Amino acid sequence: MYLRAGKRLVLEACNTDVDTLERLRETLGGAFWKVSKRQPHWKDAWVWNMSGQSAAVAIRTLYPWFCDRRRRKADEVLAVWDERHQRTLLARKRASEKRATIHSLAQSGRISQAEVSRQVGCSRSYVGRVLRGDCSSAVES
Repeated sequence: MYLRAGKRLVLEACNTDVDTLERLRETLGGAFWKVSKRQPHWKDAWVWNMSGQSAAVAIRTLYPWFCDRRRRKADEVLAVWDERHQRTLLARKRASEKRATIHSLAQSGRISQAEVSRQVGCSRSYVGRVLRGDCSSAVES
């Protein structure tokens, strides 16, 4: 388990026993694939992988079976993931509130989109996208 590029939570297992990884996929989800041999005399190997919120759920599910070293790693990556996830949820909530304010001001009919953008603190083009429905869940970029 690790954070890819310090952002995306990834849970991964590599094994030469494909049955074990098939069982992981059936139980927890995710995907698995065959990796190429690095040496001709090596056995075939397989990688099982999942990422994002489903990986966080899987890590918490598997936690009781982790050794101390894996538990420390799980605690480390989940602490970072949880903080980032909470910030993402907060940003989405604020964006939703901003879109609702834009709609409310625009529906009053007495105010231009430029004035809405000044009052809300966003760009005029963002106001237009919101009113057209082009960014129902996006945060202004």
